[in-house]
Amino acid sequence: MVLFDCIVVMLCSGGYLVVLMKAELEKRLKYWQDNAASAIQMIDQDPVEDEHKIKLLISELRSELSDEYDRIVSPKEQKSMGTFELSIYATCVEDAWTRSKLRRLRLESPISKDWVEAMEAVLYHLGKFSD
Repeated sequence: MVLFDCIVVMLCSGGYLVVLMKAELEKRLKYWQDNAASAIQMIDQDPVEDEHKIKLLISELRSELSDEYDRIVSPKEQKSMGTFELSIYATCVEDAWTRSKLRRLRLESPISKDWVEAMEAVLYHLGKFSD
């Protein structure tokens, strides 16, 4: 039944039941892709104009992906995931978190080519299944 591919049920920490549509999950992936692309554009400017803004954007992206990764790897959460969330969304998030250098970036260090490589890897992994 198509309905099961489009709806994801998630139990929030407050105990409320939240229904996420496939479109909402795709929107999250796109949002993170846009943030990574924005970070790359800002880093590529010569000279880098606002290092603090770049670090804040990457810090937020890292925090959001970390939190989502922690949620999706939970066996309890996986039992409640629909087909799309489990097979596509979770794969994109897991790969973006574990296969990019994002989690190893030292935000207190100067911006370098490693930052661009990490953002490019995030873009790649989050966009693997996009249309």
